[in-house]
Amino acid sequence: MNNNRLGKYLADAEALCAANGARLTRLRRRVLELLFLRGAPIKAYDLQDALKAPGKRIAPSTVYRTLDFLIRQRLAVHRINTKHAECVCGLYRVA
Repeated sequence: MNNNRLGKYLADAEALCAANGARLTRLRRRVLELLFLRGAPIKAYDLQDALKAPGKRIAPSTVYRTLDFLIRQRLAVHRINTKHAECVCGLYRVA
């Protein structure tokens, strides 16, 4: 993965959030980064495992709320109901 592409993607995502009056927090940014780097659908529980820090646990509801935020902000995060997974499909804004 090209770090320049990832950096631009995250900068664009932050700009879109700001334009919507929202914040791309550290957790939201990290989830978006994990989705982008994966390049394929990933389940929320797999994201939860990837977000674990030593001595810290992230609740599944936190991951789901973060994914819902990214979807509401139209950051090209899509839920795939048949797989119970989310993926990034390129950054764009839906009018």
